Amino acid sequence: MRVGLISDVHRNRVALETVLAALARDAPDRIVCLGDCAVMGPDPAGSLDLLETLGCPVILGNADVELFTDPAR
Repeated sequence: MRVGLISDVHRNRVALETVLAALARDAPDRIVCLGDCAVMGPDPAGSLDLLETLGCPVILGNADVELFTDPAR
């Protein structure tokens, strides 16, 4: 099984599309996002929507955890 790993998308849809096009040449069976996709960057909704359409597992990175962790805990 060929696995394509991506990380540090940082809400940058254009960069994500570029990386996915490069990965497509290697035809991975599965893509996994290793985190840091939800903070900073020029296109928050676009990049997260694209990740969602991939249906790939996403591991929360340190920057993502800060967004999704309740500070009251």
